Amino acid sequence: MSAPPIAAPSSTSVLEVARLMKMYGVGSVVVLEDRRPIGLFTDRELVWLVATIGCESLSHPIGRYAMRSFPVVRKDTCVREAAQLIIGMGARHAVVVDSYGFLVGVVSLKDIALKLSRLGEEEKRSTGEVALEELEG
Repeated sequence: MSAPPIAAPSSTSVLEVARLMKMYGVGSVVVLEDRRPIGLFTDRELVWLVATIGCESLSHPIGRYAMRSFPVVRKDTCVREAAQLIIGMGARHAVVVDSYGFLVGVVSLKDIALKLSRLGEEEKRSTGEVALEELEG
């Protein structure tokens, strides 16, 4: 899980978000309003924008293109449930929030697969536990 997650306000340009993604080596940026996620902008949206609209889309705000329907899990959600939600929504990332809806991190299918490949019973653990291990190790 990416913790702390990479986040930006909806007014941030697509180009600046692309630079953040490259700088931090992530495939998604959470769009925030008052510390709460309102959208998710991923490398898929970036490719689609440039391929269909062209380079002029790079100056547009990400709020215009960010997904408004995206997987959200609480930090105590078990890994298996998070994976099922992500896959069920046809996504590759889920936004992780605390009990107040504030952003905690982003977990990807890749994060989950790597953890499951290392530990036999990982699916019984919570996404918050996986996140803490990522921060510590």
